[in-house]
Amino acid sequence: MTDTGNKRLVHYSASGEALGTFGSAGSGPGQFEEPVGLAVDGQGYLYVADTWNGRVQKLAPGFASTSQFRVGWESKEVFAKPYIAVLSDGRILASEPAKGILLLFDGEGVLLGSWKPEADSQPIGVAALPGGGFVFSDAQRNEVEVVPEDLISKLFR
Repeated sequence: MTDTGNKRLVHYSASGEALGTFGSAGSGPGQFEEPVGLAVDGQGYLYVADTWNGRVQKLAPGFASTSQFRVGWESKEVFAKPYIAVLSDGRILASEPAKGILLLFDGEGVLLGSWKPEADSQPIGVAALPGGGFVFSDAQRNEVEVVPEDLISKLFR
């Protein structure tokens, strides 16, 4: 889980026992400024939305820092925290609540496109669906929307 205010991650066992912490304040590998969203891919890599550094960090199992890519989050508003999800095909979805958009990246962090669901949207939480596709919550519209896998390439440009 993220320990946002302390700029670190906390590792827990399946039974809820704290196993240790990882990270510190800063902008280097394994350092965070407002870590918020977390996602795991099929190979066990952990992705961290490092909000105020405007990037996603990819960590190997055991918390070894492997790579990062720029997203450009700039907002420091409490209600505009970004979240991420790794889709079943390895693409990465990130919310950008302050701009009301969702961003889609390939597995290496190359931006594939963005989508603004509605003019007044504020997408916050995102989660991958098992058969492809994703679901997101819209804080401004008080809705949860499901996006099937076959619509993703049509929506993100």
